[in-house]
Amino acid sequence: MLQHQTSLHSPYEGPLSLKPDGDTQPTNTIGFYFGWALTQWAQFYFDTEKFMGSGVSDATGLGGLTNGDRRA
Repeated sequence: MLQHQTSLHSPYEGPLSLKPDGDTQPTNTIGFYFGWALTQWAQFYFDTEKFMGSGVSDATGLGGLTNGDRRA
C-alpha cells in the first residue's frame, strides 16, 4: 500500500515541515494469528504483527504513527 502527499505551497519550510514537492512512501503490515481450543472452556490465542515503512515527508510525532514505524 502507498501513502501519498500531494504538493503544497507554504510560506516557510523547515526540517519538520511537509515536503513542498509531495512525497509517496510504501507501507506494509504483516500479521500472524493462531488460535487453539484446549478444552470447551479454555482457549489459547497468539497474535503478532509487524508494521514496516515510514511516514510521508519523514513524518515524526503523530504524523509518524500512521505507519507504526519510524525512520532512524
